[in-house]
Amino acid sequence: MSTTTPREGDIHEVVCVGGHSFTIRYGYYKESERDSTDPIPIYPCFLSDPHYTEEGLPLITRIQDACEHYATEPGNGGDGWCADCLHCSGDQGEIGICQCEHRRRSDLKKSVQQHQNSASGNTHPVL
Repeated sequence: MSTTTPREGDIHEVVCVGGHSFTIRYGYYKESERDSTDPIPIYPCFLSDPHYTEEGLPLITRIQDACEHYATEPGNGGDGWCADCLHCSGDQGEIGICQCEHRRRSDLKKSVQQHQNSASGNTHPVL
C-alpha cells in the first residue's frame, strides 16, 4: 500500500460546522516552510475573518490561541489553545464552536436571551 504525499492545493476535507462549510486544502502557513516540509491542512483564521453560528457563537480552530475568557479544569493549566478551554465544543474536529457567552455576537445576545426566556415561560423583558 503506497501513500501519496499531498500537493499544495489538494483538498484535505470539507468541514461543515455552525451553518458554514469550509474546504480545507493543503498548503503552508509560512513561505519559509515550502522548502522544509510537505504541505499541511490549512484551516481558516477566525481571528482575522470571524464566522458565527445563527445563535451568534463564534467558530474557532482548536489550535487557535485562547482568549481572555480561557478556562480549564482545576489543576489543568492547558497549553493556552482553544482546544483546552472548557468553552470549546471540539466534537466537530479541528473546527469548533466557542460556547462562551462573553464571545457571543452582541447583536444576537438579546434575541437569544428573549428566546430562552419565552421557552422557559419567563415573560419579563430582557434589558
